[in-house]
Amino acid sequence: MRTVQHVTDTRAIKRILTALPDHWVIRELTERDYGIDLFVEIFEHSGVDAHGHDTYSSTGSVFHAQVKGTNSPVSFRNDGQISFQLSKKAMLYAETFSTPFILIKADLSNDHAESYFLWIQRYIRDVLDCSTPEWRTMEQESFAVGIPPHNKLSSAMAKIEYIAARPRLIQELVEFRESYFHLTSQLDATSTGNHNLDQGAIAQWSLLARHIKNLRVLFQYNSCCISRQSAIDLFNFVNSIHTGYNPNELRSIPHRHNFDLLYNSLEGLNIIEEFIEHSFSGTVY
Repeated sequence: MRTVQHVTDTRAIKRILTALPDHWVIRELTERDYGIDLFVEIFEHSGVDAHGHDTYSSTGSVFHAQVKGTNSPVSFRNDGQISFQLSKKAMLYAETFSTPFILIKADLSNDHAESYFLWIQRYIRDVLDCSTPEWRTMEQESFAVGIPPHNKLSSAMAKIEYIAARPRLIQELVEFRESYFHLTSQLDATSTGNHNLDQGAIAQWSLLARHIKNLRVLFQYNSCCISRQSAIDLFNFVNSIHTGYNPNELRSIPHRHNFDLLYNSLEGLNIIEEFIEHSFSGTVY
């Protein structure tokens, strides 16, 4: 049976589809029993085609969206946050994924009303696990969550982009650490005479530097002053090495201090995430 809430949520999805950027790819899901209404893939401007039209490429960042509508104006709690009853089933399902689950509450009371969002997994970690640590085993079927009022869909799209990029950021950081460790270890060993400087070694170093250069999200969100140009400089440095190169100079890779900071940033990922807190009104979720 189709209820009034079902109709309201359908209207809410239509509202959200028009609110999200046109160049994002949004897929509606036919099975919504688990609380996923939309699967969103974020694209970014990549240039223009031969006819002068804008082109867009995938960032690899994706998120699941659960959309809920309300026909009444959004009400605020005493703490200034927007209250919403979220089912335990939906939260338990969301936290099994690394892909971010974002709850979107759409105010349908008028055509210009605001919609608000909440990163469910991070809210569980930062708020619910602290306030109600036994919530997973309680008989209670739903819990009140507080949506930050600054999480407006109309003005915080960059925050959603960051949230969606987080799994890819962690993956690329791990890939970077692996390549950078092997590259610098071999360069340092060669500089001290403990590794041969030959064509095979140079080819391996070039491959590792290329792996680093081909990363994408890492250069956009790291807090260590490492940009794509830094990776290009590293790649060019490695490709300038030849069999007659002075081994003592192999340790002098460009931007080494900042690359070392980035290498160690996985241990302090919360430092990277300070970006989102400072830039988006104080909450990661």
